[in-house]
Amino acid sequence: MKGQWTYVALTVLLASIASYSAFFLFLIFFFWIKKQKSITAVLIYFVLFVIIFCYTSFVQNKNVTTFQEGAIQVYGKIIESPTIDGNKMSFLMKAHDEKIKSYYYLNEKKELHKLKEWKAGTVCLFKGNLAEPIQHTVENGFNYKEYLKYQKIHWIFYVDSILECNYDPNIFEIMANFRSDIIQFIRGNYPAESSGFVQALIIGYREDIHEEDYKIYQQLGIIHLLAISGLHVGFIIASLYWLLLRFNLTKEQVIIILCIILPFFSFLTGAAPSVLRASLMAEIFLLARLFYKSILAIDCISISFIIFVLINPYEIYHIGFQLSYVVSYSLILSQRLINKRKHPIQKFTMVTIIAQLSSLPIILYYHYEFSLISIVANLFFIPLYVYFFLPLSYISFLSLFINESIAEVFITVLNFGFQYSLKLTHLFSYPSFLTVTVGQISIFTVCFFFFMFIYLCMYLENGVTIKQSIKIITCWLVVLVLFTAGTKFVQPGEVTFIDVGQGDAIFIREPGIGRAYLIDTGGVIKIQKEEWKQQKNPFSLGEDVLIPFLKSKGITELDGLFLTHGDIDHIGEAKTLLENIKVRHLFIPKYFGNGSVEKEVLKTAKLKNIPIHELKEGDQIQLAYTFYVLSPIKEKESKNDNSLVLFAEIGGKRWLFTGDLEKEGELLMLKNYPKLDIDVLKVGHHGSLTSTSDELLSHINPKIAVISVGRNNRYQHPHQEVLTRLEQKKVTIFRTDQMGSIQYVFRHSYGTFYLYPPYDIATK
Repeated sequence: MKGQWTYVALTVLLASIASYSAFFLFLIFFFWIKKQKSITAVLIYFVLFVIIFCYTSFVQNKNVTTFQEGAIQVYGKIIESPTIDGNKMSFLMKAHDEKIKSYYYLNEKKELHKLKEWKAGTVCLFKGNLAEPIQHTVENGFNYKEYLKYQKIHWIFYVDSILECNYDPNIFEIMANFRSDIIQFIRGNYPAESSGFVQALIIGYREDIHEEDYKIYQQLGIIHLLAISGLHVGFIIASLYWLLLRFNLTKEQVIIILCIILPFFSFLTGAAPSVLRASLMAEIFLLARLFYKSILAIDCISISFIIFVLINPYEIYHIGFQLSYVVSYSLILSQRLINKRKHPIQKFTMVTIIAQLSSLPIILYYHYEFSLISIVANLFFIPLYVYFFLPLSYISFLSLFINESIAEVFITVLNFGFQYSLKLTHLFSYPSFLTVTVGQISIFTVCFFFFMFIYLCMYLENGVTIKQSIKIITCWLVVLVLFTAGTKFVQPGEVTFIDVGQGDAIFIREPGIGRAYLIDTGGVIKIQKEEWKQQKNPFSLGEDVLIPFLKSKGITELDGLFLTHGDIDHIGEAKTLLENIKVRHLFIPKYFGNGSVEKEVLKTAKLKNIPIHELKEGDQIQLAYTFYVLSPIKEKESKNDNSLVLFAEIGGKRWLFTGDLEKEGELLMLKNYPKLDIDVLKVGHHGSLTSTSDELLSHINPKIAVISVGRNNRYQHPHQEVLTRLEQKKVTIFRTDQMGSIQYVFRHSYGTFYLYPPYDIATK
């Protein structure tokens, strides 16, 4: 089997995916194997495919729940050290052999002292409510429900009380608590500027890294430096191997000790796919050496892959797993290409280029963008971490147990280094044009990227100079960019009512690489909390939903942002949007309010030198589509009746976007436009009783009505009387609270409506 384990791993992968596309790929693989191998080998791979297919299907069928939604009282065991953020404690518990993601909200500050009692291995009586996990309702949004399903978690448990606790940990829970103690120890001994980075490098915990710094590392493509991986495992093995030999142990004894230590190290550092992959490969290599057997690196990684998938087939859907194995396979298979470079700097450069190019398709698939300076950033920061930050983090940590004065010196130097490296990362990320946003790419495009990458590596192996290599890689990137851009030219246009809960956000884009517009941004009313209750990284509708949606569409620039009026649920995320997305024109109604939020939005727009246009009835905005302004006509006491109302013909349909216009404003508008005929009505004020009057519906005669509204909202929108009016007029109703985002996809003068699954949010 020497050198053949790759074929077994590929068969296991294709069988685990268990889809028609995977079966099609297996057929290609099957016929290719038929040409390369004997009939016996072909039959073996086919039988293996069937066995693994049946096995993964069995695992998937067993991934079901025994609980039901609603109030519950159950004895459960906390199996991971709880995480505290403000007054919210999150933890993973197990009840009836089923894992449940759980949250407990502290009501009083004095409860904080109880947190020491609630740790991994604690068995308690939990009372609360079970709810289904959030399912994404925004196109290309994070599918939290699917993410939890891959971890065999089916419920979110909102705990009201924790009673009758006792401590009964197993070895894994003891390690989880020990890991938590190390995190607390680092927090207490390192400055805030470096504490999060040291935790990431030593224990694999990244939650304490400032969100802005984390995003910059991610943007520059150097986030892998903060994950425990082969680099850390190699450092630990080399250090312990050298140290244990100094104690006059034999090599065989040292290998046995390392094989025992590695599993504990993996779980102690968070058991992420990257560290498990590296540790498993190291285990296989060390065991082979113990029994005086040689093993190829390609076989080593293939065997680890097979073991990984057999233990948990869902791991293949984890981005960390995918990146770890893709990059590792690419580097191993490219050894001939790397070894052709004589100078160490040339070899290091080639390794960095191969790692970056092989990971690029996966990064684009999940994050929609990449940094042009990523390779340069890695060339600088990898040596910095390998030769400075990583060893100094371990040295400073260990010296705390030996001599605090010496440790203080190391910690000061380390902190100084992290501070200046952060300034450098901010400098690298400053030119926004160096970040290329391509939007969501298809699986077909990902496969095309990889085939092109394999062909590129095979071509380079034939022997070319550095200059020729750079030219070839540049040409390869140009081809990929043109291919990706080409798919954008044929994309349809759309009008999407984004599900932003109780609020409005309407995205409009032309077909092809056309201009894009947004009407309102949505927003959430922020409730003031006591300082101890405030969360470090609270949910942001703009940063967590709106901006990722735009980036998934390849949008880095809006030709126009329309704000209908000053309510938070319409303009609450406008400031965030203006700071992160280039906006060419900002359109507001003439009687835009003077509240603090409105002033902050206008101030941000002026700082960004964005032209601000005040609109009133009778104005026309000539963009890709002509937007006719039907209101406001004159200033009204109600902010809602001062809403900006727009009419436009898009995709063969006549649209009326009404903001929060109420009955008085509707009647005033109808006096000026008595013959207004509409195909699609954006129902005013989220279906409030004060809007969408009989007079309006009788005049405009809409065929379709879209209600942008939050599920289980406190205003009880939409009102039943409004729904009855629409039903009596035989209007087709789309609601974001029940149907998720509402999307109209069109080409020129015809199109189709699509829906996305609804959020199932239980909030507290």
